[in-house]
Amino acid sequence: MVAYNFKQQFVPLIRSGSKKHTIRTIGKRRHARPGELVQLYCGQRTAHCFKILDGDPECVRTADFVLYSAPEGFVWQLDGVTLDEAQRTELACNDGFQNAEQMFDFFRSRLPFEGMLIEWGTPGW
Repeated sequence: MVAYNFKQQFVPLIRSGSKKHTIRTIGKRRHARPGELVQLYCGQRTAHCFKILDGDPECVRTADFVLYSAPEGFVWQLDGVTLDEAQRTELACNDGFQNAEQMFDFFRSRLPFEGMLIEWGTPGW
């Protein structure tokens, strides 16, 4: 089982089901694989840590995510496919942002960004 920590701002969105995935850097730690349960926390490694959901949702999909600057502008790719404006907006909203610009601003200081999208679903949904 893999645990993910979230900022407080994302807690209501996760609980309501409007935040359906997270995007994380690829590093030393292993990410969830489809079929595995994930634990979603806020405030890990603090005295105020809590589990966001009562049950542990299942990882239903993973995908490579890349965001970088190119001569034609900023490129967003999911599993090697370049996203159009509507797809960028949908991805950003499902990740808890109001729009693609807000999500881009979140990642701006980390460009180029290479990571993984981890999507979950709750058993019984």
